[in-house]
Amino acid sequence: MSSSISVKVAIRMRPFNKNEEAEDARAIIDMNLPHKQVTIRNPANEDDSKSFTYDFLYNSLLSPDDPDYASQDTVWNDLGKELLEAAWAGYNYSLFAYGQTGSGKSHSMVGFGSERGVIPRACEAIFAKINNKGNGDAKVD
Repeated sequence: MSSSISVKVAIRMRPFNKNEEAEDARAIIDMNLPHKQVTIRNPANEDDSKSFTYDFLYNSLLSPDDPDYASQDTVWNDLGKELLEAAWAGYNYSLFAYGQTGSGKSHSMVGFGSERGVIPRACEAIFAKINNKGNGDAKVD
């Protein structure tokens, strides 16, 4: 873990839901992954757009076969593992999801079925580490 930790901001474009697919919805967000830049286009005026830069970009709207597809594993490896490392080192660490209803917070944080999100993975990792200690070294203050 790095010696300097700061606020990190990530954005994830979730897969379309069934209603969006049925309505033949189209994305108005473009992600430039190498530059960590997101551009939001006005659907009424393609020339009207705003761009923003983030620490992490996750595009889960792509096909899972696409090399740029962001799986739950990708999110966990980038954000979740660092959370646990900081917690085990005794630091306070917060991870929160923000967005309007239906924007994908639960998809990232909890997940569904075999696609577990950050929270169940963190719980599994915590209990695995406690069980691996086995000698009473694991404690909660």
